[in-house]
Amino acid sequence: MVVAKDKDRNGSQRERSGGEIELEEFGGDRSGLSRVEATALLGQEIELGGKRALRMEAAVREQEAAGWDCEAERREVRRRVAYAFARVLAAQQRLDMAGEGLKIAEDVRDTIAKAVRAGAAAAIEESGARMALASARSERLAAQEELGLARAALAALWGGLEARFTHAEGELRIDATPEPIEALRARVGRHPEMRRA
Repeated sequence: MVVAKDKDRNGSQRERSGGEIELEEFGGDRSGLSRVEATALLGQEIELGGKRALRMEAAVREQEAAGWDCEAERREVRRRVAYAFARVLAAQQRLDMAGEGLKIAEDVRDTIAKAVRAGAAAAIEESGARMALASARSERLAAQEELGLARAALAALWGGLEARFTHAEGELRIDATPEPIEALRARVGRHPEMRRA
């Protein structure tokens, strides 16, 4: 079998069958023989019926499908990063609000404690203020844990073991205005999953 190496359009090497040569020799001992009988067979595969064109077309389609798969994966990674980043921003806002709530609960407790000492409020009101303060502390602790989880999830998307950033900068907003139907139809036609179908 003779095999030739050739480069395709992408520059990668591929093997191409150049045919087959087979030699066969008949006869045993050559000494004293005036003639030796030998047979040579030569074979070459010839693709008929447009098989080569079909094979090449299939290769082009496979390459396009691989490109669409890559684009779909790129979009999925981008979506996951955007979601994780938005989760960090939301957790930061929740922590800020929980911190403000804790400060208000501390101020209320201090004010009620002063009123109880002055005799202007009942002791039961101070108990209620302490319970509200404990609840605000619990809310702040939960917000801190959520922020830590969100930061770790975002860092994991780029292969980090821990988040090395202290604060994410961004703005959480929702654009409630839908796109026109024509623009949505055009986007659907460009989506890799639809192009693959």
